[in-house]
Amino acid sequence: MAASPKILVWNARGLNSRAKRRAVFQVVSTSAASVVCIQETKLHLITSSIVLQCLGAEFSDFFFLPAEGTRGGILLAWKPGE
Repeated sequence: MAASPKILVWNARGLNSRAKRRAVFQVVSTSAASVVCIQETKLHLITSSIVLQCLGAEFSDFFFLPAEGTRGGILLAWKPGE
């Protein structure tokens, strides 16, 4: 039987700064999560570059909902094959 995936959910209150992205990266890299959901990204567009900065190269698959104005935004990312 396969191991259950670890899921990390975080209300980030914005991923606009490099400092916040580094903080998220530190938590994700030490969590061993295979699925990450970040709420309140406050970003209108999330690119693979932003995902790389926040989550690392293992999270190559992702989906996002854009923020509306200065609120909202969700990033859902996962490690393929886990």
